[in-house]
Amino acid sequence: MSAPDRTRPPGPGEAPRFHLPPLWHAELPSGVRAVGTASRGETATAPPIVSLTLAFPAGRLRETTATAGIAALTAAMLREGTAPLDGVALQDELDGLGALFRVPASDDAIELTLVTLTKHLPRACALLEEIALEPRFAKADFEREKERRLVEIDSRRDHPDRVAADAWAAVTWGEDRVGGLPAVGTRATVEAVTRGDVEAFWRRALAPRELRLSLVGGVDAEDLPALFPRLASLADEADPAPTASLAAPLPERVAAYLVDLPGAPQTHLCVGHPGVAATHPDFFPLIAMNYPLGGGSLSSRLNLNLREEKGWTYGVHSGFDGGLEPGTFRVEAAVHTDATAAAAAEIVRELERFREGVTDDEVEFTRKSLGRTLLRQYEPLGAKAALAHNVAKYGWPDDYPARRLAWLERMTRADLDDLAARHLHPDRLAVVAVGDGARIRPGLEALGGGAVTELERASAG
Repeated sequence: MSAPDRTRPPGPGEAPRFHLPPLWHAELPSGVRAVGTASRGETATAPPIVSLTLAFPAGRLRETTATAGIAALTAAMLREGTAPLDGVALQDELDGLGALFRVPASDDAIELTLVTLTKHLPRACALLEEIALEPRFAKADFEREKERRLVEIDSRRDHPDRVAADAWAAVTWGEDRVGGLPAVGTRATVEAVTRGDVEAFWRRALAPRELRLSLVGGVDAEDLPALFPRLASLADEADPAPTASLAAPLPERVAAYLVDLPGAPQTHLCVGHPGVAATHPDFFPLIAMNYPLGGGSLSSRLNLNLREEKGWTYGVHSGFDGGLEPGTFRVEAAVHTDATAAAAAEIVRELERFREGVTDDEVEFTRKSLGRTLLRQYEPLGAKAALAHNVAKYGWPDDYPARRLAWLERMTRADLDDLAARHLHPDRLAVVAVGDGARIRPGLEALGGGAVTELERASAG
């Protein structure tokens, strides 16, 4: 069966009418790409605010297995000052602007985001350039941040949800690949990283053709060269590291994995398999398909079964994640220890039942619930910033929210059933259980056909 066309623009009268801020697209002379909206949002009670994000190719998937954790460490170091400003002076500058400043590291990029009043726009842009192009990388700051990372790595062993996340990555992508290692790194890889390594990692990422600006509030395309003169003239000399692939095959069968936490009062379960990237044409339709299964509603099938009927968990959630590289489909729940195997088996059965077909009521509930969510978006500054960011990052069309609403309006049971048939594989799942091995291993052996692969808690690898 061929996949339905989910990428075509809505036809006349198809898209529900709601306001989307118009976006502009621009490119600086250096090759830096920008997407923004001049939506100024000025009212008597809400002063105009600007949101600026500069993303550059230094995410986790630009690491190697020997440098795992360097992206997160580099992001932390970018908060520790610039060549002219130490960490305290930089914070004083940000406080003087009344600015919010974040530097997260994702799979795909390190993103510098600064939010401030529009009246401070010129200084905010200059400061953002200074942080990106002249980081301080002081020795004392590096040693402190490195030690903080090592403490975080060691402490992850005491948090079952983080242990489960690390185990899930290792099972899905493989411990011999970057995607299979913790985003924070391991003790061995972080201990080996030097300040020179961090500086080299940052310098390789300064490739203007791969830099992305997204801007919301009081900024127009023609303003960019004057606001970002250093980015506009940035030399194209960097050689970015290649991006590691997250492509992975489906498990051959239902396979069970155990991380033993002796005496743990409950088990953290992750059940699923590789999925699709956010750029896949089915990505949003899969969000809709998953909604009645376990997408956050208290009336989802998984929640009604495991929480309301069985009383095994306080909540269960399923979903598809993905970025520029493929993500996974995963069901996640913390369940009573003695119900571990039964809960995992019931999750598998719910996936099998879901592939038998959704109901008309589930289709209408999904249409209304997700439709209301989309209609409430794109008024707050953060939502507009997300719109510009997503268009810049994923290459989605400027009106992708309207296209999603239009798809919801014409969505049918057959659409959701087709998606489930093509993207849910209840016979080819990884079941990762983090809990008391002595109590849960026998049940997992029965679930996995007699074999359970035991995993170590990641920290020192």
